[in-house]
Amino acid sequence: MQLIFDMAYDQQVAPNGVQAGQSSVGKLFVGSQGLLNVLETHLGLTSKETHHAMRIQAYMESMQSVIYMPEASFFEQSLQADAWSTAKQFLDWREELKLAGWSGSDINTKSEKLQSLVAVEKVFPNELKKGLGDRLQIVLAALEKQPSLHIQSIQLSVSIGELPYLIGQTLCKLESLGVSIVASSGHTKCASGNLGSIQQAMLDADLPREPVRLGDDSIVLLRPDDEWTAANTLAAWLKADEVKNAKVLLVQNGGSDVLNHALHQVALPMLGNQTRSAFRAALQIMPLAIANTWSPLNIQALLSFLSLQVSPVPRFAAKRLLAA
Repeated sequence: MQLIFDMAYDQQVAPNGVQAGQSSVGKLFVGSQGLLNVLETHLGLTSKETHHAMRIQAYMESMQSVIYMPEASFFEQSLQADAWSTAKQFLDWREELKLAGWSGSDINTKSEKLQSLVAVEKVFPNELKKGLGDRLQIVLAALEKQPSLHIQSIQLSVSIGELPYLIGQTLCKLESLGVSIVASSGHTKCASGNLGSIQQAMLDADLPREPVRLGDDSIVLLRPDDEWTAANTLAAWLKADEVKNAKVLLVQNGGSDVLNHALHQVALPMLGNQTRSAFRAALQIMPLAIANTWSPLNIQALLSFLSLQVSPVPRFAAKRLLAA
């Protein structure tokens, strides 16, 4: 099995390899969660998933159970004002610390935030400690006892040092067990000439690059006297070789009726309609309205719903609810 790893794949971003037609049997595109799922399956560590809302609820109850302790002074007022959002924020901080290698035990620090996290961690139920960091620590312990894996190679989009600590530790452990780890250098030159030189400077200004060459039209900067001249020049250039320019992408910083007119004059597609869509408000309202029908209540979704400019909730009522 071959894995192609990129943290962005956790956000359901389409892998570049798939877009380029490079997918094949035995090759998986995974993020941190996907990598964890593969390792847990190979090591026989899969278990019943716990919904994140249940973990927030349990963390909120754990915070409330230590409210009498001195360490709770850091979050006491926030917990009284909005217990759910406070617990969600603290649980997110806990997950980040665990991914950075925190064991959950007391540490020598004067940080009130860390001291309060340690206090809550002691009463947080063990069966709900199922964050990414917790599960990676279990995987690392299991790899010490079961070093045999059916993974041949893992290709990284960045170096191991740029990844979160526990993910880097897991990859290093896999490499010590014979898995080939191929990391990208992070410096890719996509073009030649002046365009390539500018790209290289944007990627890393400290690397040596080619000097700018006169007469190289790989990048051209137009400085016209007015918008009409710029529009007519661009339209004429695109029309001069329609076949070669068929894949040209126009990135605009706003609408331009003048450019649309110039493109229309030479029978080229226009940039598109820049007016507001009548359906945009409905498309914003529907997902938030549905999100607020679930229990337990997500206070962030409710705040977003009440903050909409166009809303089923009367404006005077929305303002009072937001203030509350």
